[in-house]
Amino acid sequence: MKILIRNSDDVVMYADDSLQLSGERAFGEKWQDFNFNSANSRIEVAILPDMWSGAVWSYINGTWSIIDSVQHDAYVAMETERAAAKAAALLPVSVSMRQARLALLAANLLDAVSAAIAQAGTAAQIEWEYASEVRRDSPLIASLTPALGMTSAQIDALFTQAATL
Repeated sequence: MKILIRNSDDVVMYADDSLQLSGERAFGEKWQDFNFNSANSRIEVAILPDMWSGAVWSYINGTWSIIDSVQHDAYVAMETERAAAKAAALLPVSVSMRQARLALLAANLLDAVSAAIAQAGTAAQIEWEYASEVRRDSPLIASLTPALGMTSAQIDALFTQAATL
């Protein structure tokens, strides 16, 4: 049986052997749905019990399970929290000044950071000029983030990129 799965949370939305998914919609022999398309859904082949409809099916830990909406919402929240913790664990605590400058250069931000440092005062200039590393949790980074109009996630991405250089 073909099943239509919503990508955002792995909930099975429809099951039918005639399922097809185009860029514009999901459709089968006797129905179509413009809410589901190839950008937000996928089709898989699965073996489902005869009485699968009327329940919320979710793909949890490699197994299709029937769960109610409260269980499903709790599972999605737990997985979101787990993914955030994993991403935070992978985020470098610090990078060398060379790595930081190369990452900023690659992102076309080096000149903007230099200008922001010049405006930040003597202590910031000394830190930028003479520190051997840049720490993600430093007050300098905290003050530069809004000055550059960047989000915390964008700064995290820069640190992650810098750590590879």
